Amino acid sequence: MFAKPTLFVRFSMYRLICLLFLLAAAPVFAHKVTAVSGLTDLETKEGTYRVELKMEVQPTGDPNIDDQISPEQAAQTFAEEVVVIYFDDSEQKPKIDTRVESMSDDQTPVELQRKAVFVGLSGKIPEGAGAFMLYVRETTDVSVIMLIRKDGKAERRFQVLYPGDFGRPVALEESGETAPEAGETESGEEAAEAGPIDWVKTGFLIVLPDGTIHWIFAVSLLLLTLKLRPVIRQVAVFVVAHSLGLALVAFQVVDVALESSIVMMGLGIAYVGVETMMTENLKPWRLPALGVFGLFHGFALGKSPSFEAMLVAAGEDLAPTIGAGIGIELAFVVVWVAGLFVLRILTRQDWFRKQFVQPACAILTGAGLYWSISPFL
Repeated sequence: MFAKPTLFVRFSMYRLICLLFLLAAAPVFAHKVTAVSGLTDLETKEGTYRVELKMEVQPTGDPNIDDQISPEQAAQTFAEEVVVIYFDDSEQKPKIDTRVESMSDDQTPVELQRKAVFVGLSGKIPEGAGAFMLYVRETTDVSVIMLIRKDGKAERRFQVLYPGDFGRPVALEESGETAPEAGETESGEEAAEAGPIDWVKTGFLIVLPDGTIHWIFAVSLLLLTLKLRPVIRQVAVFVVAHSLGLALVAFQVVDVALESSIVMMGLGIAYVGVETMMTENLKPWRLPALGVFGLFHGFALGKSPSFEAMLVAAGEDLAPTIGAGIGIELAFVVVWVAGLFVLRILTRQDWFRKQFVQPACAILTGAGLYWSISPFL
């Protein structure tokens, strides 16, 4: 049939698997601002503005580095170097203030508490300025979700600024012509079309590429067997479970700490890795287990900074939540389609199970166990 893989081929496969592990572990060590949401207040009568940014900053895990650069310093550097405030064509130099707030309740252990850094950018509106606009420099890979209020009146839609993007200009004075309201483009139809695309894109990016632990788990479900019926049953249970978890968080029915979800998701990856090494059959207990782990994936998706910021900006409007949910599911579909395509090719080889699936599951088990203890490190 097919010859056994050469030493070079096997080495390349193991190197690919190791790279997958490194990608999985990378977010734990990344010292950077992971997500930014904000609220801008423009007080045209008083002639002042304030842009308040909420940031989540992940530590490096190295006490020496963390002691040298505090979360407040990292967030302030981001605000100074990435977020640019314009009035007309004039770049502003705002005053900066920072504060740190806990995002967890009093019952959450100290080592599991989530903290957010709030950075305020404030100043005077230049005399005669006609429009306000934000710009996010290309030096970051983090998008900024912003809601703008002018004289206490909020935009109809929040703005999503990706690296290198300018936000929608906000007119500071009402003109005699029929000007678009804050949050609208010149064409009402264009504004209506732009909103859903932003919502879906936000949800998609939560999983790909940002949600490494989510798509790693999704791929791991395919390693047990590629038979259609077991794959559909596993995927269906996971989709229903994480969708339910996401909805419970979005509608504030439950509030599960992100760190607790990471522990459970890590154990889920380890469980799938171990069981896949031991059997090729779909056991009766696997589906309930996937349902439990899927719930925690949903809880974590709902706690992602981008999703939380979107909920705050959307208020009671359900459309952004539904749009983001669609984006999340589209990302998982992309993962499964790509995974099935690659694995269908590899499964034709005699060595697929022994020399690909088994090492991959061993690495996934190690990565999952590491993830499960990472909040305590």
